[in-house]
Amino acid sequence: RSLEEKRSAASGEAMKRTRSRAAARPAEEEDEVTSDSESPSSDGRVNDSAGSSSDSEEREDGQAGDSKRRRETPEQKRLRLAKAYLRSMEIEGGGQEGGEEESGTDEDGVTDPKPVDISERLKVEALAQRGHYQRKIADGVSLPEEGCSRLICRPMKRQGGGGFHRKSLTGVCIPGGDGTKCYSVSKCGALVGWDLDTLSRNNTFTYGARQAQRSRPSGPASTSAEPLYSVCCSDDGRTVVTGGHSGTITAWDARSGEVVKTFEKVHKAEVTGLTFQSGTQQLFSCSRDRTVKIWSLDDMAYVDTLFGHVQGCTQIDCLRKERVISVGEDRTCRLWKVQDETQLLFKGTPCSGNVDACCFVNGTTFVTGSQDSSVSLWSMFKKRPVYTVRGAHGSHGDGDGSACSTWVHSLAACANTDLVASGGGDGRVTLYRVDPEDQTASERMRAVGEVEGVEGYVNALAFNAEGTVLVAGAGQEPRLGRWDRNPSSKNALYVQRLALGGAGNDG
Repeated sequence: RSLEEKRSAASGEAMKRTRSRAAARPAEEEDEVTSDSESPSSDGRVNDSAGSSSDSEEREDGQAGDSKRRRETPEQKRLRLAKAYLRSMEIEGGGQEGGEEESGTDEDGVTDPKPVDISERLKVEALAQRGHYQRKIADGVSLPEEGCSRLICRPMKRQGGGGFHRKSLTGVCIPGGDGTKCYSVSKCGALVGWDLDTLSRNNTFTYGARQAQRSRPSGPASTSAEPLYSVCCSDDGRTVVTGGHSGTITAWDARSGEVVKTFEKVHKAEVTGLTFQSGTQQLFSCSRDRTVKIWSLDDMAYVDTLFGHVQGCTQIDCLRKERVISVGEDRTCRLWKVQDETQLLFKGTPCSGNVDACCFVNGTTFVTGSQDSSVSLWSMFKKRPVYTVRGAHGSHGDGDGSACSTWVHSLAACANTDLVASGGGDGRVTLYRVDPEDQTASERMRAVGEVEGVEGYVNALAFNAEGTVLVAGAGQEPRLGRWDRNPSSKNALYVQRLALGGAGNDG
């Protein structure tokens, strides 16, 4: 009994001591934290134990968040990313609209930001990715009073630079992601880069391309000075591709002008058209050998050949979808559905003549130009043109010029807008507003302006992505032949600035 009494008394005293220590511990810790965070050290500096404790807490929170993300399911991850994307859109939209309109203030003086229509922005982005989004800008287009600028490519001053564009320009292109650059080719075999901001030649690229051409072997089989009929550039602006008279396709580095890859004589005739699928490195080429070929510049390899034209192809175009349109001397237009391995055939009137130009307006609408001076608007859902502009560049017999002076030699469209331009042998560049769903037939394709100051045969046209710049490649001769010559004109590049009043109306 005495032992049991001693043990119980000892345990009671221990419990009392533990309780007293636990009651005194919070007060001591509070005193320590206060003294550590507020008391200066001996050298006058304040201790930063509070900052270190906050850093450790942040690290613990980050580790906890990482472990939580590892345990989340794919559905939870998609939901988390969607919420983050919506928050970023709200912040971005609030920052953009904050300077335009003043935000409201409630009774307590708290500022409420202007609400952002996120659903509308998501709809626009989805339509743009599928190629169905269209901006209505043609009605607001106006031409500045100063007119267009003419850029003549003269011989370079560097030793061995040589002359450039001594013959007619045959192709121009503007990279989709950089509207300040432009590239042009001509019948003399020159590839020239331009700076549209300064309206001058990019000598670094041009000189590099010329040196690369001269380094090729000479002889009867040489392609160093062969005529070039087509040029295109990838959306990222890194690769420029040209097609020549011998059927050779060449890929160039857009920064240095060096040759990246040469596909020697892959076509049996001259390469008349080149185009990239938007946002990819997939290239399409057409030729007078009646074929359309597909190339992958990611692998620098040939992919496939499309057959269907019974005579030579003259032009080709493609947008974001894997759909290609091509026109040719067989007076037809073909829409190739590459993924489905099918094609749609579109025929004009029996007396329409050869079709020399084509371009996509959006994913379902395109425009063609023929040798009978007609420009036709098409929908992929109809076999006949939605509307045709007759005599767009005059008619044969109007003047003293040859018959090819009235042909439609070039077309260009500002992608996913309603703005289209056509160029002919009379030196005229006409701007059109297109709307295939308009109830009035004459309003489906209506002229909204004309660029003045261009001389000679307008063999190539190109818009920048915003539709504020139009470039035209002109020369003394037609693009694909020497049926006529206009000695009074210059082989030059013309740059026209466009003012888009009221641009941005969505369709």
